[in-house]
Amino acid sequence: MDANEYFELINWQDTEITEPPLTANVPEADIRSFVKSDGQSTIEFERFPCHTQAVERCVKIVTEASLAVSGKVSHDGFIRSRLEGRLLMPVFNTKSDYRVTL
Repeated sequence: MDANEYFELINWQDTEITEPPLTANVPEADIRSFVKSDGQSTIEFERFPCHTQAVERCVKIVTEASLAVSGKVSHDGFIRSRLEGRLLMPVFNTKSDYRVTL
């Protein structure tokens, strides 16, 4: 616990380092030419929707799991139970269901 930075807490010798999924399909030659050009050239990356309601719901569930339980298995169980519960009861009442007629 003599770390001055959070990344010093990781034992990099025992950690398997993998390529980020975003660059997995980009040819290495394209990445090398981008680095050599000091960022003057461009690389086209695959487009992923990241601001959809589904993504926002998943972020919320993962955040709730992090606050509620600790450990990978507990997080996984928390998230799976929430998603399973939504499958069992997918439709919730809305304000329009409570329209009052005079």
